[in-house]
Amino acid sequence: MPRESILLAAEKLVNGDRAAAYGNPADTYERALAMFEAWKGSRTVVDAGECMMLFVFFKLARDRACRKRDNRVDAAGYLELHDRLYPAECTP
Repeated sequence: MPRESILLAAEKLVNGDRAAAYGNPADTYERALAMFEAWKGSRTVVDAGECMMLFVFFKLARDRACRKRDNRVDAAGYLELHDRLYPAECTP
């Protein structure tokens, strides 16, 4: 039996349980940045979109250390959220 696509699994997380549990992702990333800034003691030079990309890199780094499907599903989900909140600005 074929496995579900990583993209479909990520879409279910983004639009399902996690969306219902955590609310607007932009608010979550803004809160995470505020926490980081409070911990660091100064304003960061990153914004919420860059914070999302950091989460993607974190999942990819984790996957490099230990290949797990969950890491890839989460990375795809973070990219989906990033695309929704920060649409492409450049055209081909």
